[in-house]
Amino acid sequence: MLKEFSLSDKIKLVYGNNSSTLQEFIDNLNQDSELYLSTYSVANDKEDATLKKVLDVAKKRKVHLLISKFLFGEKKEKRQEKIELFAELFLKNRNISVYSLPRLHSKVYLQKHICYIGSENFNDWGKNIEVGVIIKNEDNIKKIKSLFFDSLLKDAVRIEFDKNYMVKSLKVLINDLQELLGTEYADGSISTPAFYDEDSFLSIEKCSNRLEILYATAGYFKMDEEDIEEAFSSIDNLLFDFRDPYGPFFFHRREPHIDHYSDKDDFDAIWVRIDEIKDCVIRFLGKNKITL
Repeated sequence: MLKEFSLSDKIKLVYGNNSSTLQEFIDNLNQDSELYLSTYSVANDKEDATLKKVLDVAKKRKVHLLISKFLFGEKKEKRQEKIELFAELFLKNRNISVYSLPRLHSKVYLQKHICYIGSENFNDWGKNIEVGVIIKNEDNIKKIKSLFFDSLLKDAVRIEFDKNYMVKSLKVLINDLQELLGTEYADGSISTPAFYDEDSFLSIEKCSNRLEILYATAGYFKMDEEDIEEAFSSIDNLLFDFRDPYGPFFFHRREPHIDHYSDKDDFDAIWVRIDEIKDCVIRFLGKNKITL
């Protein structure tokens, strides 16, 4: 069941219960403009009808796909299959650019003449109760693209399975991890950031996204991935601890003005875990004879 009503000229709300609120947007995918998609997850299935239409669009024009983690929650034994399928569907097509961004949960789909903003992920499941807004005002669409996509793409990490890109990404990752660990001075003292503020938390999330892509790239090229997999798992576990609503890290991020850490054990434990993640990355370089 799909219901809709007009909010203003060229703007309407659509509500779907067991039917897709994306249908009108998908029906207009044949228009001649670049396609921008921001979604928490995208179908990784050759038979997904919505995905087939996007891949068909990509034969003629650019598609910019912004997602969150693409291996999140995937069982280890299924990861290699998903990595290879992801590469086949998205990365081998030069008209498709895929980006990863921490915390991305938005569903915004845009081309020149039509834009969808709502709750529905970009696939053909259509089984949930969804709501969205369809916009056909081109001036508003230009503003949404500038405000949303142009801004987010600057902070996103490009997903590519390429060995040269992998080396560049490893350099950035090691530098970011070292910044989190701080600077060691001649007297042995170390200046470290407050791991509990939002900027540092976001930096750890970006490292996690980059590690996921590096892990997938190593799997794609059949490299020795043991250490990069350990680093990927370790940083995800660290992020889980940060998000744990019953844990001290989450409390301090919500209440940063409260000195909750008179005992520095928690702080030191995070430093050690990040240092171990960096060591895993260094071992991965050595085993695979990668020179930065």
